[in-house]
Amino acid sequence: MQIKGKHGKLMAHRERGMTAYRYNSIKKFGTTLLALAVLSLSGCDKQEGEESGTTSTVPLTAQQAALGDWGVETQYLSTTVKPGDDFFAYVNEGWLNTADFPPGVPRIDSFIELSLKAEADIREIIADATANPQSHNQAMIAALYASYMDVDKLDALGIQPIETKLAAIFAADNHQALTGLMQQPGYTGLVDLGVNIDTRDPSRYILILHQGGLGLPSREYYLMEEAPYPDHRAAYAAYMADLFTLAGRDDLVSQAPAILELETTLAKAHWSNADTRDPVRMAHYMTLSALADYAPGLDWLGMLNSMGAGLSSDTTIVANTDTALKETAVLFEQTPVAVLQAYMAFHLLDGAAEMMGREWQDRHFAFHGARLQGLKAQRSRDENAITLLNGVLGEVVGQEYVARHFPPEYRQTLMTYIGYLREAFGERIESLGWMDEATRSEALKKLSMLNAEIGYPSRWHDYSALDLKADDLLGNIEQVQRWAMHDALAKLDEPVRDWEWGNNPQEINAYYSPAENKIVFLAAILQPPFFDPAADFAVNFGAILGVIGHETSHGFDDQGSQYDGTGRLRDWWTEASRKEFTQRADRLAAQYDRYEPLPGAHVNGRLTLGENIADLGGVSVAYHAVQKYISDHYPDGAPEIDGFTAEQRFFLAWAQMWRGKRTDDYARELLLRDPHSPSRYRANGTVRNMDAWYDAFEVGPEAALYLPKEERITTW
Repeated sequence: MQIKGKHGKLMAHRERGMTAYRYNSIKKFGTTLLALAVLSLSGCDKQEGEESGTTSTVPLTAQQAALGDWGVETQYLSTTVKPGDDFFAYVNEGWLNTADFPPGVPRIDSFIELSLKAEADIREIIADATANPQSHNQAMIAALYASYMDVDKLDALGIQPIETKLAAIFAADNHQALTGLMQQPGYTGLVDLGVNIDTRDPSRYILILHQGGLGLPSREYYLMEEAPYPDHRAAYAAYMADLFTLAGRDDLVSQAPAILELETTLAKAHWSNADTRDPVRMAHYMTLSALADYAPGLDWLGMLNSMGAGLSSDTTIVANTDTALKETAVLFEQTPVAVLQAYMAFHLLDGAAEMMGREWQDRHFAFHGARLQGLKAQRSRDENAITLLNGVLGEVVGQEYVARHFPPEYRQTLMTYIGYLREAFGERIESLGWMDEATRSEALKKLSMLNAEIGYPSRWHDYSALDLKADDLLGNIEQVQRWAMHDALAKLDEPVRDWEWGNNPQEINAYYSPAENKIVFLAAILQPPFFDPAADFAVNFGAILGVIGHETSHGFDDQGSQYDGTGRLRDWWTEASRKEFTQRADRLAAQYDRYEPLPGAHVNGRLTLGENIADLGGVSVAYHAVQKYISDHYPDGAPEIDGFTAEQRFFLAWAQMWRGKRTDDYARELLLRDPHSPSRYRANGTVRNMDAWYDAFEVGPEAALYLPKEERITTW
């Protein structure tokens, strides 16, 4: 079953809680540590004994801050770039000039730096588990690590670990038989599956079908004619042929062009990434009987029940990307069995390549890492092992991580920040001149129902049924995948697990879940430059409160605003207020469309709209909150530090948090598929819309970032 998420093959993964599908199969685990450094900044109920509010204090002045003297590394400030010309470069020029890409990683930024730190922490966890496992969890960590590190054995085994699966593909000599394999662990089908919260009834789960089946990073890689995409496609076909030859299946080499043609036709049917951001359009509810009529050509019920789902023709599912599913069914029926077999065989080989011997891993890296992402070298075996453990046993590793590295007092500190944020957000909603009273009442109600979770979940999954072996890498992975498949399907008969998280605590991330109306802050993100309890208060407000504001604003962005406070997908806006909001969102999208990170490659303002709204709303609300804090604690005004006002320190912290750079190849990939704008524009694009930034740094019309007041955009 392809249930995307934390355990390797599909599982209901929530990126900001939206119905998001990320292909985290075994073929994606190893070339980078991006699994830990989640690109999104994407408590449920209050933690026991905690309350949100502003009664607690946060640090007023810096004491031994981790970065610089008070939370910002001022040694990196530019002496030549003015704040108003390029605020991102002004704050980060020194860092940008000296930071290097880690081997095997196509980017370097705050997320990657903290991910490297988390890896060092996890390496100690692995060492302790390997030396003397004290629990079932530690025994699993030790076994999976050992099974990956025994590369000599993997070299000797060659293709043997997947021979049975490969033979099963060619034993399935008709469309119906192939349908029964497509959703089994280890295999790739033309459709993705997930189990997510039902947005019509957030008290239950529902099965979701979604377009899938592509091997390149996004549909545009198949369709764009400008460089480098034609060469990428040619290299992809050559890579297919290469793997077939390595597997001793020269008879399949001639099928590589047909596989590429199949995936290209599939890509033409797929919705764009921007189109998949419409939650109403995506939520096409139908019974499986109705789906069979709507999208004939694929035995949908048989495919699902091949996993043991126990569904009937009357079962209601959600057909996300419905037209793509319809065209996929036709394509499946019309494609010769031999081509489908070759397609599934290639993806089986590609998916297993990083788990086999060195020759296989090198071929995989040469295409996925060097060709597509511009990487010069692979990560070390040990580093890839850590990434594997985080991808396959992420929650198990997370339990060990938080026991060692998460100070419990951080929860109360964060709840204090959240209290300031709630008050500031509420005051801003109250003062919105473009919003009518009926919509304002609903917005305030939703804000009041927002929950927050911090650090790690209140409950962990039970993995006691797993019995991992130190000498069976692919067997271990399949065992975890099969557990995840059954666990996901079990949710269809359960109430919603309000304790379950979409990410692991050791990941550098935070997210908002609209179906639960909650914000979540993972343990590992609560470190500098995002959060430092010893840093200046204005720095923490500009950094972690900006993150808190960002996640809260997702509840009110172009997607999240279509859900109510209970998590139900419901239109609670009046027509007039929605029109006003949409006009502002359209202007923001057009503004970001004009940004050009690489020659000829622009930011997609529609694809990134939700994140841009959240950045702008989050920093605006955080700035409102810091002014409240200053009023409470510094009635005569906050003192300067090293010549910087509190307002300047606030904005410096926001821009410092986004310092980063990427290889050109990886940057192009993200522009096509990532809903987040590049770091430069998360800093510059946000502040240039805020009057307070102009005042803080005395930015005038001569500055490159200057926008006339009438062109500055305010959402929340």
